[in-house]
Amino acid sequence: MNRIQVYCYYDLDIEIQLKGTPDGLRELASLLRHPPAEAKLPEAPPTSYPAFLTHVSVRLADTKFTLSVASKTLIISGGQQFLETFARNCLYMANKDVHPRGDHIHEEYYPDHPYISKESLTCIISII
Repeated sequence: MNRIQVYCYYDLDIEIQLKGTPDGLRELASLLRHPPAEAKLPEAPPTSYPAFLTHVSVRLADTKFTLSVASKTLIISGGQQFLETFARNCLYMANKDVHPRGDHIHEEYYPDHPYISKESLTCIISII
């Protein structure tokens, strides 16, 4: 199983924060574009988040984009078109000519969201 350079912090049933280097975010985008896929995540340095996750699993599903957690694994699921949208957002953040270190975007459900399911955890994607 490959390891990608993205830290994954977890605030119990509320929010995920993905913090990655440009290369790490590009690796995550590649996983999203080739489901099913799995990878190990590095042990995350301490932060204010109560937990970190050690694996990521990308799965095709007949749903909108959904982030969930099982044990210490981030589960990213949804239809290919929705996974592709999230992949493009990861690649957008990986562009270090546009985004300085510490910059971030929020991926969050709102009523009638075009690609995020109501069941999804909120996600912050940050460049480190």
